[in-house]
Amino acid sequence: METSQQDMNPQQIAQMQKEQCIFCKIISGEIPSKKLFENDKAVVILDINPANTGHALIIPKEHFQIMPQLPKELISHLFILAKRTSHVILKGLSINGTSVFIANGAVAGQKAPHFMMHVIPRRQGDGLFKIPKNPVDEASLDKIQKKITGTEKEIRKPQVQAAEKPVQPEIEQVQPQETEKDAGLEELAGLKKEEQASDDTENEKENEKKEGTEEQEDFDIDSISDMFT
Repeated sequence: METSQQDMNPQQIAQMQKEQCIFCKIISGEIPSKKLFENDKAVVILDINPANTGHALIIPKEHFQIMPQLPKELISHLFILAKRTSHVILKGLSINGTSVFIANGAVAGQKAPHFMMHVIPRRQGDGLFKIPKNPVDEASLDKIQKKITGTEKEIRKPQVQAAEKPVQPEIEQVQPQETEKDAGLEELAGLKKEEQASDDTENEKENEKKEGTEEQEDFDIDSISDMFT
């Protein structure tokens, strides 16, 4: 007899979502992909349905649905990867710009319940991201400002405690199709050297975490990710 989702606890639901997640299957190697870079925290792959040629996805290996669920250390790491991925795309494809994009929630255009960052090569007149401009009067801006700054205390709170880390699948190293020199991937490889130099800092952060329990957020960040279930 199959168990309905209503009868599952949060851990069981999370495990079920991970088992059904296409991007978790890509990370584990069950589904093949064109990898540009990989380390113990994330993988960078080419999008098979790119907005522009060279569209890359930066995907954390641990399953998180939306950005507020990510630990702050992982967010920092992903943005460093985004910077380096943008650089090698600019260099390797001889383009003049990139857009770094996050769809955070289904209503924002997120298609899969696994957080990722998009690095999209931009070309003159490509027609992407034409955002309409809707003028707002000053009184309305004041009202919006008060609503947002009224929750400023939430921004100042410590990062919400991450869920228990699941066992990570072993990742098979895939040799790139191109040489690192041709694609400029030596810039991404340099990130590993920076990680080695930051080991002491990471250890200090872990020790600080053990000294006390972080304060939990008052608002429910899972309410957005629940839209995928």
